Amino acid sequence: MTLEAPNAFGDPHFTTLDGKGFTFNGYGEYVLLMSTGDASHEFMLQARTAVAVSEGAQVSATVFRITGFCLPFNPYSAVAVKQPTNDVQVYLSGDDTVRVIVDSTAVPLASIADSSYNQGVFPDGRLLAVYDDTDPTRVTGVLVTYTSGISVRVTAVNGLLTFVVGMIAEMEGKLTGLLGNSNGDTNDDFIQPDGSVITSATPSNPSERELFTYGKTWSLKNVAQHLNQDINSFSLFTSYPSDSNNNSPDSYGDENFVPMFFDAGQIFTDETLRQEAEDTCGAGSTECLYDIAVTGRLAVGNDTLQSDNTFLVSKEVLNNLPPVLVVPSELRVEAHMTYTLDISATDEGSEVTLSLEEGSEGSLVRTGPKTARFTWTPEHIHEVFIEFVAEDEQGARTEFIPEVTVCDCHNGGTCDYNNTIERVNGFAAAVCQCLPGFGGEHCEIDIDACEGNPCFPGVQCYDAAAPLQPGQRAYTCEQCPDGMVGNGETCEDINECLLASSDPGIHSCVNADCVNTPGSFSCVCHPGYQRDGDGHHCVDINECRNKDHNRCDPHHGVCVNEDGGYRCMCQPGHTTNDNGTTCTELDECAAGNSCEQICTDRVGFYECGCNNLFTLNADGRTCRPLVNCSSPSPCHPSPVGTCAGNITNGTRQEVCGCVTGYALQPDNSCQDIDECAMGIDQCDEHGDCVNTVGDYNCSCHAGYQLTNNHGKRHCDGYS
Repeated sequence: MTLEAPNAFGDPHFTTLDGKGFTFNGYGEYVLLMSTGDASHEFMLQARTAVAVSEGAQVSATVFRITGFCLPFNPYSAVAVKQPTNDVQVYLSGDDTVRVIVDSTAVPLASIADSSYNQGVFPDGRLLAVYDDTDPTRVTGVLVTYTSGISVRVTAVNGLLTFVVGMIAEMEGKLTGLLGNSNGDTNDDFIQPDGSVITSATPSNPSERELFTYGKTWSLKNVAQHLNQDINSFSLFTSYPSDSNNNSPDSYGDENFVPMFFDAGQIFTDETLRQEAEDTCGAGSTECLYDIAVTGRLAVGNDTLQSDNTFLVSKEVLNNLPPVLVVPSELRVEAHMTYTLDISATDEGSEVTLSLEEGSEGSLVRTGPKTARFTWTPEHIHEVFIEFVAEDEQGARTEFIPEVTVCDCHNGGTCDYNNTIERVNGFAAAVCQCLPGFGGEHCEIDIDACEGNPCFPGVQCYDAAAPLQPGQRAYTCEQCPDGMVGNGETCEDINECLLASSDPGIHSCVNADCVNTPGSFSCVCHPGYQRDGDGHHCVDINECRNKDHNRCDPHHGVCVNEDGGYRCMCQPGHTTNDNGTTCTELDECAAGNSCEQICTDRVGFYECGCNNLFTLNADGRTCRPLVNCSSPSPCHPSPVGTCAGNITNGTRQEVCGCVTGYALQPDNSCQDIDECAMGIDQCDEHGDCVNTVGDYNCSCHAGYQLTNNHGKRHCDGYS
């Protein structure tokens, strides 16, 4: 069942959710209804009153000037079930109509009347125009409906606002505010924000003064403070008077305002007006009498009476439950296949008309009093709209938009309705389970398994045609490249350089070092060799053919080619230096000679000579005196000392000489020369001179040894 419909009309007269009527004339902004924390839908209804004016003067009563409402409980939330986003405000206009603001966007009544307003402004429900009963062309209000079933109808009559709230049954016991608590008990409707019951000797029937005190507890300021919220954020209103004393939620209204309370014998100061008021209102409408008394206008009282009567009619309509549609929450269909669905509706005591909302896909054919068959052949998988409608004889409607899931699998794919591609506005495409080898959202693609290059680089890949058989691979790879081993998908290099000599795959480098490369090998020729032919064989380089390829002495050297290199020799009379490439002339005299007296070095040979008064013998080595000396010889010791005679001007002379290594003394004796002390030795820097009789020797330093070159005067290093 639906809840009782609360309402307010004219000089603030209310009917609570449980049906109890009362009057509250506070001046300010108030919480009329607010959902509790455990409610299934968040809901907020706020109202603002203004001081009533009669013939230009303020009176001691208030009227509704603005009605604001919002789902959920915050300043910018929407009036919607489970997805609140919008704040809707309805303002009284000066021409007995209203102006509507959604959030901060004004929505013209004309666009609401012809449904041309931007639906994106209010996505959580619909805005419908309310027309004047006497002039069906004039819009006097707005009906705000939500997908949850909650609705609020606001109209303007004679400068006053009236509204009726349509509340759904599941909110029973889940609301609180100035309009009561919706639990079906009229004796406990007046609960204050802190949960306490109105202070009254008769809480179930408090006086107007007690109700006035109670009503003030539901001011926005008091409720915001109770909830520990900022009043400016808590208020749903954005439009305020320019008066600096009333231009914000914090300043609007008057906490000290005290209205006139109803007393039929005292409230009328004009007896004629009282009689006319009783004729207009009858005996049962205190609210009608009150409004005429405080405004002096019979029309205002009559409008209050009519609003109350309209409310009673609306209440009957609201208490009529809409039909119950029996429709699955989701339609699962296959593209290009005809889908049929039998639907039904239940509604006690009333005929039901089943139909499809305009713009819906498919067709609906009546099959019984409350049954029909829906038929649809989807031709695509694009978003579609399907809305089923059940309406009873009193105009109560139930509209239901099921979710739609369309499947369009190809190539033997199967539909998985439990998994869908992104659902938008209730529509989604079912996921397809494809046969092996097919892919795409609808199995429309024969997957090229080679597209991702699964084979080893350079290996040809072959895609298998879909569908694949059980256990069949989606692709095959050719053999691995030469020099590699594997299945073609993964290949590993063979290190030919490390294979045994008996392995047929061993490298073929000759006179070269093997260097492994991915899938192969390369050969690096040994020094003195160069590549020949396929690059695996290296042949000897004849360095001697080109002087630029060897470093042998260009003047006295001789290049001798060898396998993988060369060596340098020297021409006769020359010896090789330490670097093995340059040549130095050999001192044959120093290296040892057979001359008796004088040795003269020549390039590649030596010559013997004799001292003065001597001449060379035929052997080319020994000397004889030109004139023999007397005997015994005055020169000593023999044979170191030599004697030669000379005749000058008929006078005979004898001259002494010494062989190499000795020096002639004044007494014609020959004495050993210390070549080491005199510094005339030819030992090199790596040796020391050691004097001997008639000669000297060279002693090499550690790490060096004497060579035969240079008459054993040269020291070479050794390892």
